[in-house]
Amino acid sequence: MKDIELRLADQPGSLAAMALTLGEAGISVEGGGVFVADGTGIAHFLIADHQAATAADALRRADIEVVAVRDTVLARLRQDVPGQLGALCNGWPTRVSTSPPNTATTKANSSSSSTKPPTPNPFWTPGPPATNRPVEDPHSA
Repeated sequence: MKDIELRLADQPGSLAAMALTLGEAGISVEGGGVFVADGTGIAHFLIADHQAATAADALRRADIEVVAVRDTVLARLRQDVPGQLGALCNGWPTRVSTSPPNTATTKANSSSSSTKPPTPNPFWTPGPPATNRPVEDPHSA
C-alpha cells in the first residue's frame, strides 16, 4: 500500500475533482483523509502499490499537485480497545499468538506449578492471516 500526498485548492469541488480523476483512471482508494492548513487542502490517500504510479500520473494530468508517493506501514487496530497505537509504537507486542480474545494463556510462574487463568487478548483482531495476525497479550510474558 502506498500513501499519496496531494495539495488541493481550498474550494468547493477540489476533492470531488480528485476523486473523479482517480475513478476515471480505475484507481480504488483504500482510505485516507483531507484537512486544510494555511488555506491549502492537504490530502493523504492509501492506494494499492500496483496502482500508485497510474494514480500519480492521472492526478498530474488533471493539474492536481502530487507532493509525494510513499511506502506505508499498516496495522489494523481494534476500535474498541484504547492504547493500541501507543503499544504498537512502543515496540510491543512483538510475539505472534493464535489465541483469540479471552483465551490468551499465560505462562506459569517458575516457582509455582499452577498457571494463571486465561487473560483477554486485546490485540487479537479477526481477519485474513496475511493482514491481521493475532498477537500475544503483552502482560502474559
